[in-house]
Amino acid sequence: MESSARGFHAVFFTLVVIAIIAILIGLLWPAVKKVRDAANRAPCAQTTFKPIGLGIHNTTVCGGHLPALSPVRHTSWIVRRELLFA
Repeated sequence: MESSARGFHAVFFTLVVIAIIAILIGLLWPAVKKVRDAANRAPCAQTTFKPIGLGIHNTTVCGGHLPALSPVRHTSWIVRRELLFA
């Protein structure tokens, strides 16, 4: 009788764990969908950063060094927003 009770408890425990995991997945699914939709609506990452990355890669491959951060000499090392997104 003890072995059948143990088997029942093991099966019951397994079903409870599966139910908890299913509830957690059900709670997280809408949040994951919202993040995916937001990422699909933001095309600026692809249209802006891809050409910049390709230009840096091309300059590095062809010239053997990284490009300067600013086209004007004696300016700050911070990349200006106007230069990147113009």
